[in-house]
Amino acid sequence: MTVLALINPLLRMWAIDEVKKDHKAIAIMLRVVDTVVADVATGAEVPISDLRRIFEFFEVFMNKYHRSLEEQMLKPGSSDPGDTQVAALASGLVTEHAHEQNILCTVERALANWRPEEPSTTSQLLSSLRDYVAFTRNHIQKEDEEVFPLLEKYFTPTADEYLQTCYGAITRDALPNGTAEQIAGTLAELSRKYLNEEQA
Repeated sequence: MTVLALINPLLRMWAIDEVKKDHKAIAIMLRVVDTVVADVATGAEVPISDLRRIFEFFEVFMNKYHRSLEEQMLKPGSSDPGDTQVAALASGLVTEHAHEQNILCTVERALANWRPEEPSTTSQLLSSLRDYVAFTRNHIQKEDEEVFPLLEKYFTPTADEYLQTCYGAITRDALPNGTAEQIAGTLAELSRKYLNEEQA
């Protein structure tokens, strides 16, 4: 996450650039989940604290921050209000956001019930994580390939100013008191541990 695009008023489309950067971070964490799922499936020891931190990343960063910013982008006034294609995509994506939240709730329940010594609870956890990863990857791909190009075409200066006004409130509500730094630290630590990668 960066606020550099807000500093220079000459930089345009900062909101779309912002969510694209978020997608890169989310994609890294999804790869972490892939590795964790493979480890758990083969009986390797994975600390439950790591799984809780993964859940927190998606709950806080994905749902509270990233989702809020995207849905502000898709509100009436963010693009040509007469463009039915934008309206249809907006409606579909908001519905997908709700579905993604439902799957994450399933992950939360499975994690709370997980007992490594009980195969049935492990199966439920792995199934919920796989469902979440698959759905989220498809959702992000749709946004990158279909939604953002359309928004870039129809985005207006008025919408850009509106989003800059909303950005501060979204950040304060979703990422208060050092939460952004904590989330970034979680991503860096888990990608180093499970992917052997250093994040800039």
